[in-house]
Amino acid sequence: RYHDHLFPSLGGIIHVKEGSKRYSILPLEANITLSEQNFFWTFLYPFTDLFTTVKKFFGFKESIDIPDPEIFRKLSRNEKEKIIVHLGNSSPKKAWEYLKRAAVKDDEMILYAHQLAHTIGNITYRRNGINGIALCDPTFSFGCYHGVTEELLRQSGPRSIAYTLNQCRQMFPGENNYAKGYARCIHGMGHGLLIWEEFNLQKALLDCDLLEEIDRRYCYDGVFMEYAFSNPEKNVFDDNPWIICTTLDERYRPSCARYLPSILETTFNPNLSKIADICLSAPTDTLRNHCIDHLGFLVWFQSKNDVKKVNKLCSGMRDDEYKYQCIARVAEELIFQKYQGWRKNAPALCQTLPEEWRKKCSARNQKVIESEENIFLVPDNSQQRFLIHHL
Repeated sequence: RYHDHLFPSLGGIIHVKEGSKRYSILPLEANITLSEQNFFWTFLYPFTDLFTTVKKFFGFKESIDIPDPEIFRKLSRNEKEKIIVHLGNSSPKKAWEYLKRAAVKDDEMILYAHQLAHTIGNITYRRNGINGIALCDPTFSFGCYHGVTEELLRQSGPRSIAYTLNQCRQMFPGENNYAKGYARCIHGMGHGLLIWEEFNLQKALLDCDLLEEIDRRYCYDGVFMEYAFSNPEKNVFDDNPWIICTTLDERYRPSCARYLPSILETTFNPNLSKIADICLSAPTDTLRNHCIDHLGFLVWFQSKNDVKKVNKLCSGMRDDEYKYQCIARVAEELIFQKYQGWRKNAPALCQTLPEEWRKKCSARNQKVIESEENIFLVPDNSQQRFLIHHL
């Protein structure tokens, strides 16, 4: 199974015949220090391809037209990826600024760009090492933060966990370092560890256990999000989708349940009613609630900001209480992600609920807005203050 470094949203499976040899441009299995690796990727890697070196020497650059943001929004995912990679290889900062111009309008998200933000994080790490994280900010659900540490762990594996944690703590110091991006560093590590472990869930999760207990769930979430991106083989859990979670140790199951809807969507592409049925069939209430919570994200994605459609999609739940939970979770997601129209649509969704749930929904929304453990950009006397939402 491979994960394309130039176009990180692409991947697949390569079957290697017995007797073949494994080659690597950088012998990561060797005892190489992190500083030596950073030196390699910053100064030597650009010259490993002779053709690339010649082009750079003579100043030749691949010609790609950079469209206006309005046109960019209408392109396919692969076309967007190609443009961001091209811009990022020239200047990660310019790529980041361009993506935000294209995907953010009036302080609201008009384009889902989390994976593209990962791509920019990947590139800025290859250009600047872990210090490249200074480019990032919380836009697009912290995707840039995720991408930096994802790339570090993808290249170096679990032996760089302590180094990464130390670097992240230095960048986000203080008792409230979670509120400044530290947890996002850890989440990205989960992405990279799964790729390093060749998409072996058990090995990657055990790597996460090398972290302190308070940090582990952020790493677990990164592992399962990357697993969802990777389109796991269907025959792993054809008969019982929950087997992917229930065969794991109990401490991993909440994160697994939280990302199960995305795993099912990318693997089987079923309709939301089918995913809802699977969530409701969870073996425990805790796993069921985690599954339904994440289903709210998929509902928003398919609803295209249509409140009536959200209600219709959540109606796939056989139980009214879970239907109400689904709607309330969509409202929270709108606020957290700052999706277009969130100020209007989140309260509107709460108003569609019975009185008891309407109060719960409104209270939860307010908590997302006000809590210091939830993040989104909010203008504050011409400054930007950050509120943090745990993953």
